[in-house]
Amino acid sequence: MKRYVIPFSLLTLLVLGQDSCSEEDADGDGWTTEDGDCNDSNPDVHPGAEEVCDGVDNDCDGYIDDADGDGFKSAECGGWDCDDGDASVHPEATETCDGVDDDCDGTIDNAGEQTWFRDADGDGYGDSDNAEVLVGCDLDGWSLDGGDCDDGDDAVHPGAEEVCDGVDNDCNGEVDELSDGFGGSADCAALSCKDILDLDPDAESGLYWIDPRGDGDAWQTYCDMDTDSGGWTLLGKTVNSNLSSDERDAIHYGTWLDYSELGYGSPEPDAKIFWAPLVEWNELTSVFSTNVLAIDVDANTHDIRMTDVSIASQDGGHEIYWTGAVSGYAQIVTGVKGAEFTTYDNDNDTWTYNCAKDNIGYNGGWWYTDCYQLSMLHSNNNLYAWDENVEVAVDYLYIWFRED
Repeated sequence: MKRYVIPFSLLTLLVLGQDSCSEEDADGDGWTTEDGDCNDSNPDVHPGAEEVCDGVDNDCDGYIDDADGDGFKSAECGGWDCDDGDASVHPEATETCDGVDDDCDGTIDNAGEQTWFRDADGDGYGDSDNAEVLVGCDLDGWSLDGGDCDDGDDAVHPGAEEVCDGVDNDCNGEVDELSDGFGGSADCAALSCKDILDLDPDAESGLYWIDPRGDGDAWQTYCDMDTDSGGWTLLGKTVNSNLSSDERDAIHYGTWLDYSELGYGSPEPDAKIFWAPLVEWNELTSVFSTNVLAIDVDANTHDIRMTDVSIASQDGGHEIYWTGAVSGYAQIVTGVKGAEFTTYDNDNDTWTYNCAKDNIGYNGGWWYTDCYQLSMLHSNNNLYAWDENVEVAVDYLYIWFRED
């Protein structure tokens, strides 16, 4: 008598059956790694098969003659589903204003009561605070979509493109969010710090981008939004506390190019030196001729003030002039009215030598006459005497601008 030995692995398959493999595979060996076949005796019935009108669940989704699985047999198969390719369309669906016969009653957009929002500007979005329950579709001046934060401007609504204009164009609760607020990037620069504050009265002191002429030539500075109603644009500063030799050299040996076009330092609050290029001073005072130029030498109070200041262009030597009043320590600055700017390599003062270069203690670029004027390196803990016996220990110097 012959005996046959059946390998254990094959015996296991014979005993356990197909396990999870039920659908014939592409190789035709009777096995597949895909399961879910609801009729393994019919090769036309399996998940993904086309549902046809034959009283069979061809695609194994649990619905017979119902391609979209909404529970209703298609009209082609003797049912009442007028669109068997859209599960939201069937005899028990709610009719809405969408240009579709949602409930398959043969009439399009015969909707009942719905909440409509007043759309005064006709941009397709209504005012969420102005809603009414109305019957019908295509109601003139109304929209089924709310969320319009300015129903008087058809360019402002949900989904609109956000642009740099100080407006929440897309109604998402953020103004110019592509730049972290108006003035928050070079792409969304404001005209000035005061312009930012006028657009957003809650704007906080900090770094912002400004572009006085609006020509795309933006630059970054610090805006003081607190002192004296705020809106002050920082133009320059020197904080004497432990200035490094590099920081002193940047001021002392700053060239005409540095002071006029490049600037130096940083407007960051913890930075000790900063100078906005004089071409920017010229731009600000040209655009906003009614203004205040303030200088801090005592405390953060913008104590020295000149009004209606103009800073000339490079061709004019960046001459400083003003037609308004001077207040505070007036004697510190009045002598420089009409003076051109002097730097280490460009001497425009009235002294025999160069005040920015040769006079000890009076260093760095400034509007000098005979050197006895305030300057960026006066902040060296020394006492300086001016007319009328005024003595001021200048430990720091800040220069601010604001249009009026």
